[in-house]
Amino acid sequence: MHNFCTLFDSNYLSRGMALYESLEKTGDNFLLYIICMDDLCFEILDDLSLQHAVLIPLASFESERLLSVKESRSKGEYCWTSTPYAISYVLDNYDVKECTYLDADLYFYNSPSILLDEFDKSRKSVLITEHRYTKEYDQSSTSGIYCVQFMTFKNNFEGKKILNWWQERCIEWCFNRYEDGKFGDQKYLDDWLTRFEGSVHVLEHLGGGVAPWNVQQYDLSKGIDTEESLIVFYHFHQFEIYINNRFEAGRYRLNKDIINAIYIPYLKSISSQNEKLKSYNLLESTVYDEKKDNNKEILLKWLEIKINQDKSVCSNFQYFNGKDIMLFGKNRITPLILNELEKANIRVQALIESNPQEVTTDDGVPIYGKCYLNDYKHDAIIIVCLEGSHDLNLIKELEELKVTKGRLLIISWKEIVEQFKGDLFIHKDQQTYSFIHFNSKE
Repeated sequence: MHNFCTLFDSNYLSRGMALYESLEKTGDNFLLYIICMDDLCFEILDDLSLQHAVLIPLASFESERLLSVKESRSKGEYCWTSTPYAISYVLDNYDVKECTYLDADLYFYNSPSILLDEFDKSRKSVLITEHRYTKEYDQSSTSGIYCVQFMTFKNNFEGKKILNWWQERCIEWCFNRYEDGKFGDQKYLDDWLTRFEGSVHVLEHLGGGVAPWNVQQYDLSKGIDTEESLIVFYHFHQFEIYINNRFEAGRYRLNKDIINAIYIPYLKSISSQNEKLKSYNLLESTVYDEKKDNNKEILLKWLEIKINQDKSVCSNFQYFNGKDIMLFGKNRITPLILNELEKANIRVQALIESNPQEVTTDDGVPIYGKCYLNDYKHDAIIIVCLEGSHDLNLIKELEELKVTKGRLLIISWKEIVEQFKGDLFIHKDQQTYSFIHFNSKE
């Protein structure tokens, strides 16, 4: 039997549930130890009675060491800091010979035994996986050679020694930035082959560790179960879920074969999990956390001000009501805009960026990403931008193509700071402001 562990909170429930479901579908015998990072996560999963899951409440998991740094870390950084402790918790408290950590945004298409059998044959104590970046996305120098996504530790002296070393490093420093050769919990792995010589195995099977940053190296025209392209699991990095089963697949180059073979099954699974969560009045918001800050109220207040200032823009988005629009750009405020537009019965036909690339699927599922400007008929356009040269060029490009038919709504990041700076949520590690303003075009 395989022993896996993961951790996530209620905002990540649909992904964690999709991971669990994918493991069940492989037919392997397993237990998934889930560190529930908030009480709501534990309560919902407990109510679902998952047969192959062991639920661990946060209060039982958190140690004094972890609590000593909790206030100094963001929610994401605290999860990273907790990763080696999650593995250690399972090894110390349950009768298991080894434990494999899984990121909650993994999804299995084939049996994990394929990968774990390779590890057993290596006779090593720890298994790690490489990023194997496609050249254009290589961030090895800043994000690490290896990815903390699928790691196995044996419950023996060498395995525990390496795990304890990693725990101490993550307590000392684990932040979402590159600094002095460190990044999060991840770059600590870079020298493990030499630091712990003879104890660490790097996964060789190319079906493990497939992700948006390396999937371009795979030919999936014949599917994901061929000898040449056997995908065991996929890491859905930057996969963001919006309403009405729409999703954004990140800023990576993805062709139709990849979308249809990998992303569509995952979207269907996530949609299924969200249906289950509806009865708990919980629908996952993976990008914008309304519970954490009040930017939504700030945004809507700014919207009201700008509508009043520009009488050519009808209140409550009335001009856009019932229209088909395009939405350009992607950042943390985009899901909020989408939700408000949908509430106003505004149909968002596509979210696109410049440098267009086709991303529509064979069965017409809308995908947020890059697409050809002329693929869509539209009545209006919304642009999300940062007011940098790239975005200004995009606006100019649109005007030259005469695609700014109807109203043009521009969402940017600058003016509102002067008016609402005292009220805005500012992230610890990056100055994040949000605002919108209007520019009318007939």
